[in-house]
Amino acid sequence: MKQRLFYCLAIIGIMMFFCAVWQSSRYLALQNVAQDLEREQQEIVQTNERLLAEIAELSRSERIVEKASALGLIEKGPEDVTQILIRQP
Repeated sequence: MKQRLFYCLAIIGIMMFFCAVWQSSRYLALQNVAQDLEREQQEIVQTNERLLAEIAELSRSERIVEKASALGLIEKGPEDVTQILIRQP
């Protein structure tokens, strides 16, 4: 009886050891995935910041005026603008 109990405890101990190893390997895999996702998030945030800076640069009114004059466009005053109002029945 004692021998059978010893073998059962030994088998349970070995199974617990393998379960602990398996769990730690799963944890390390998930940790690597989390690090990859954080790295990708940082890249996306940096790209977003760069794009916002470019949009701000392109949206400057001085740059828009320069671009318009380079294309041969001229600024129209309020007297040159005609507004049309369409009423729906």
